[in-house]
Amino acid sequence: MSTAQRRRFAYERRDGTVAIVPHSKATIRIVVFSDVHSPHHDPHAMELALRIAQWISPHIVILNGDFVDFYAISKFPSRPIRRLLFREEVEFARDLLRYIRKELPDPLFLYLEGNHELRLKMYLWSKAQ
Repeated sequence: MSTAQRRRFAYERRDGTVAIVPHSKATIRIVVFSDVHSPHHDPHAMELALRIAQWISPHIVILNGDFVDFYAISKFPSRPIRRLLFREEVEFARDLLRYIRKELPDPLFLYLEGNHELRLKMYLWSKAQ
């Protein structure tokens, strides 16, 4: 992010929210990706969203929760084979994040947790050593 873009705004995380405060009367362009549910997302829709985001040239990209589905560790009943795919789900999401960052290299990224990210937190708290 360029120095000029950094000077456009300040931000502060508070209690799961983000406050973005523009400096003076600066215009701030923000793109929000919400409920992607990787790896179960529609790749064509994601590609279209990325092209639109590139056209907008945002100062900030907000990943607004449920970026990763974490189906493999859901507390809800699922097919046993799906529980074996946790690692692949995490790796796929990591690769998708890298791709998005490559396509949108300049903006500040803010990742807000959704209830699906909470699945990971609860899993780690209860199962991880």
